[in-house]
Amino acid sequence: MGALALVPTGSGVAVGVHCRGGRPHVLPDGFIERAVQIVVRDREVRVNFSVGLNPETMREVLAAWQVDDSEELRFSSEDELRKAFGQALKRRLLERAKLTVNGEPLEFDQATIDLAVRHPYDLTVQIVGQLPADRSRVDLGWKSDSLTAWTGTARLACKAMGKAILIRSNVAPIVVRAKQVELSELKPEARSKACHIRARLMVLNGDQR
Repeated sequence: MGALALVPTGSGVAVGVHCRGGRPHVLPDGFIERAVQIVVRDREVRVNFSVGLNPETMREVLAAWQVDDSEELRFSSEDELRKAFGQALKRRLLERAKLTVNGEPLEFDQATIDLAVRHPYDLTVQIVGQLPADRSRVDLGWKSDSLTAWTGTARLACKAMGKAILIRSNVAPIVVRAKQVELSELKPEARSKACHIRARLMVLNGDQR
């Protein structure tokens, strides 16, 4: 796994991503790169929410979220800052993100933080849920306003595997093929809408293939 490349005023940061080398990815203050990848395998739904931002923006977000001791983080190491930011982002997503199935909220079974850096992201929060066993046709939705106060970009994706079949969606199947959504010129509410994911899936039962 590659080392984390950091510079004093802006380094590539990501939630749950590994960096395999290359030049540091410098981002301006207040700018956040986001990527949301939904993977539906059989009846399991995994949402990987990755972010890239510089250390100063991390501190700004923590202060805005009123995270305890956020001022002390200015004197912590970069690793401690990233850990604190990852924990805060996980809590924020669990509290405010909306993953729905046919319009009804889907409960999250677990949430984890991956602090490995994968250019251009600094860390990834993964949340997991299970589709209802009695639903074969599913309308899946994802909404999150956790970072809409900050400008930046977004890449959105959704794919199905195993017994889950993707019928249609408003996004690409994988993040690397996703069109980059520019959020800089949008107001916070419009940024949130621009990051919505909608997908219709069919989930086969038993021995169906």
